[in-house]
Amino acid sequence: MKRKIIILAIILIISTVLYQNMINSYRHVIKINWNIKIPEPNDVIYMKEKEPSFHGDGENYYVLEYNIKKVKELKSNIMFHEGEQWVEEEVLKIIDYMQIPREFYPDFKKEYVYYMVKSKDSSALYLLYLDNKLYIVEQLC
Repeated sequence: MKRKIIILAIILIISTVLYQNMINSYRHVIKINWNIKIPEPNDVIYMKEKEPSFHGDGENYYVLEYNIKKVKELKSNIMFHEGEQWVEEEVLKIIDYMQIPREFYPDFKKEYVYYMVKSKDSSALYLLYLDNKLYIVEQLC
C-alpha cells in the first residue's frame, strides 16, 4: 500500500511538472498575450527568453523552422504583409539589444513577410517569415 502511494505521488509530481512546462511554453504565452496561434514547429533553431523584470517587461526571441504543411497552417492563422524597412529597423534594435548571435538574425536581403501587433502598453510582437523559418520577436513593456 505504501508503495502505491509513493508511485502515485511520483506520477502526480511528474504530471504537474509536464503541465507547467506546457502552460509556460512560448506558444502558449503568445496565444495568451497576443491571441495568435503559433503551430508547433518542426524544429526550434534558437530561443532566448530574457528574465522579466519586476514590472513584467522584457524581450523574447525565437527562430522556428516549419515544413510546407505547417507553413500553410501558419499563413492561414496570420495575415502577413510584405517586408518593410521600418520593421527591419525595429527588429534589429531589439535583437541587437538582446545580444543575439548574428547567425540567428533574419537575412533581410531576402524577401520576407511580417506581422506586427502592439498593445496598449506599447508591448510589441513581430513575426517574420522567410526561408521556412518564423522569427518571433516579443518586446514586453
